[in-house]
Amino acid sequence: ELAADFSARPYEEQPGSGMHIHLTLHDAQGDNVLYKKDQNISPEMRHAIGGLIATLRESMLWFAPHEESYRRFVPKLNAPTHICWGGNNRTAALRLPDDISGYKHIEHRVPGADADPHAVIAASLAGVHHGLMNKLEPGEQIFGNAFLDMYALESLPKTLAEAKGAYEVGTVIKKCFT
Repeated sequence: ELAADFSARPYEEQPGSGMHIHLTLHDAQGDNVLYKKDQNISPEMRHAIGGLIATLRESMLWFAPHEESYRRFVPKLNAPTHICWGGNNRTAALRLPDDISGYKHIEHRVPGADADPHAVIAASLAGVHHGLMNKLEPGEQIFGNAFLDMYALESLPKTLAEAKGAYEVGTVIKKCFT
């Protein structure tokens, strides 16, 4: 007998599956305005990350839409557990991969494989727009392991109820879905 399981982490002893999305932004001429060279990033990239950071908690309802979704967010099992960003840092919620090809983007590592791709993209774009329009700064990037307590990072919601609460008190993402 076979059974299909589409949850983000069906096996307790194994890491789960994420729906990482890669965000890039082009100007009217078609040029990518997300610039990263070493530790220098473009203002557009800074503000886009700032908006994503500012809206992560209220977006979790869309990134992890089921109670089972939160089984994926376990420290040291490849899924981010804290609100942060970093360069080529796979422990960060938002990652700026090193890419020698010139294709610069933000890798959003929070959404799970069980999320609705349309809702994930809509919430992510709303966060980027919020950051760009309000010129939000993302705060300091994480260079080390974001799972370590020494960074004292804010945690992502740990349950569906906590995510619903964050969505309800949020001021940005709810506008996108109403």
